[in-house]
Amino acid sequence: MASSTNSINLSASLLFFGALSGAQTEGGGHRCGLSFQRDPGGMIARNKAHLQLPPIIAGDWRGEIVGVPSVNFGQVVQPGPPRQSVEFTYIILPTTLIMPNAAFRWPGVVMISAPTPMKTEFPDAGALFQNDMMPSLSLSLEVTRAQFSDMLPRLEANSLKDFHFTLDEKSERFWPVRSWGMGAPLA
Repeated sequence: MASSTNSINLSASLLFFGALSGAQTEGGGHRCGLSFQRDPGGMIARNKAHLQLPPIIAGDWRGEIVGVPSVNFGQVVQPGPPRQSVEFTYIILPTTLIMPNAAFRWPGVVMISAPTPMKTEFPDAGALFQNDMMPSLSLSLEVTRAQFSDMLPRLEANSLKDFHFTLDEKSERFWPVRSWGMGAPLA
């Protein structure tokens, strides 16, 4: 190693919410890498960093729950008229979201909210948002109050692991979800 300009090219796997498989680095796949260079004293210094992420596309996606779900409860006062207190209940799932044809696994979070009496119309089955500040996605899924209640004991028993959803083309700020589903084994 006589040369001080030896470059070491490292592929990095993203870790977000505890799990994400590494990006593909060969065969035209996407690459997430860091470039380092040895200085004359033998120390390794970061030269440059780059991250190339695939574009979000419409189609059939899959997801895997990779961590412990949480359920949250609360109340908030809505200014009137008339002023009223409204409940909110939602589930947060740490996930990986898998693109069509398994092209890439995105770290993500799924939020499932029980509907409130104030929200009665659901034009989509949910929405997918891309985070501008970090390589992650947020998926919001629409459910009925009964569906939400049915999901809670299955999540508590860790019997919900995988799910699927279908994205439509991007609207102004998000990708509408046309359909979604998840299942649990019956014991």
